[in-house]
Amino acid sequence: MRTDAMDAVRAALRSFCPTGKESVTTPQLAEALGLTTESQRQLLRRRLHSLMERGEVDKPDRGLWRLVPGVEPRRTGESYVRMWRAIRIQTAGWRLADIAIIARVERTTVGRYVRWLEAEGHIARNGQDGNANLWRLTAAGRERRETPWPPIDLPTPYEAERKATAQLCRILLLEDPDVPATRRKIQQQLAVLVARFPITTTTTGADAPPATEA
Repeated sequence: MRTDAMDAVRAALRSFCPTGKESVTTPQLAEALGLTTESQRQLLRRRLHSLMERGEVDKPDRGLWRLVPGVEPRRTGESYVRMWRAIRIQTAGWRLADIAIIARVERTTVGRYVRWLEAEGHIARNGQDGNANLWRLTAAGRERRETPWPPIDLPTPYEAERKATAQLCRILLLEDPDVPATRRKIQQQLAVLVARFPITTTTTGADAPPATEA
């Protein structure tokens, strides 16, 4: 199943198992994903077992998980089917929010799919409603009855930042931060995050410079 939650588990596994030879424990994955409650960890274990049933991961030993290299996620979910059906029944001038509600899919997922459909020529922009883009089917989209499947590696808007965060978690969990080479790795990943989210400072109240007398 292609969901944001499953993709987050896959991304964490890739950060711990970049070559497919490394292994990772469930607690390490839970910490990297920010899972703090037992119910969240149980859900993670169920997702890992689901990935193992699909052949994407295996268990080299008790309590260890390993990403199987070269195995792509299989498309077994209905989210793309529901989105495409919802898009095809809309009259010109629909919004992302309309598709998200009808298809019961996160708006960010709809946005990624819509951007890909536009690039493939299946849909086109049809004006704006305030700040929201409006969309319509193209002739090619009307002729396409079967669901158009985007590539497995369809990127998210913050794909690089999520990878950097996952790498930071892996480094801090598995390597010694006092080693200069490890510190350089940390700085490299932090640079990716700061580039996207620059640090800004404001001076207010007690931190403001004293006023000068006229």
